[in-house]
Amino acid sequence: MKGKQGTKGFTDGAVVSLDNDLFDVEKYINGLSSFIEKCETPMTIAIQGDWGSGKTSVMNMVKEKLDKNNIIPVWFNTWKFSQFNMEEQLPVTFLSYLLKELSAGLSDKFQKRVERTVKTIGKLAYIFSRL
Repeated sequence: MKGKQGTKGFTDGAVVSLDNDLFDVEKYINGLSSFIEKCETPMTIAIQGDWGSGKTSVMNMVKEKLDKNNIIPVWFNTWKFSQFNMEEQLPVTFLSYLLKELSAGLSDKFQKRVERTVKTIGKLAYIFSRL
């Protein structure tokens, strides 16, 4: 067709690597990664921001930095629990997910123990929720 111009758009895709850091946030990624590596106590880090503000991109880039170390990043998205009134299921689901993620790559024997533990947690949660 004569005179037709192509339409361009932008997707809301997360940055997956520091190689794609168009906003020059590497110094923040390095700082956070360094803090995580040097911290001697257990910790939870929450990345918060508006929709499309770059939370997943930051997490991807930090994870990329940490993959080379003895750190196991565990991603757990609590958004669906708050959005769909599932707050009561959050603790059990989180513990189950955490156990599975931390046991990945370990022996089959240990994996089976984790599976039994997860089932037990689920049963106990059901019992306590009925009280």
